[in-house]
Amino acid sequence: MLAEMLERFDVLVVGHPALDQPLTLEAYAALPHCLIAVTDEISPGSVDLALAEHDLRRHVVCRTRSFLAAPLMMAGSDAILTGPERLLRWYATMVPIELRPAPL
Repeated sequence: MLAEMLERFDVLVVGHPALDQPLTLEAYAALPHCLIAVTDEISPGSVDLALAEHDLRRHVVCRTRSFLAAPLMMAGSDAILTGPERLLRWYATMVPIELRPAPL
């Protein structure tokens, strides 16, 4: 079930140098991440669990509760955002963002 859910996730990257090369799992984990979390509870999400299976962790540098605000927060940031494919593709029609499949 986790794998099926992660297949629907893309990575939003706004002008990040990581786009110049294939995004490996290790490179993905090493990048700064923005996290969408609808509660204040700090617990591993699906991305964190998938990374842990490979002994990897991500470094979260910003956090928001808003799925709608998160892509806008990425402007001018070196952070990446992993989120629902449908939402990120919708944003890509309105703001200059690039999407890459999450290497999970």
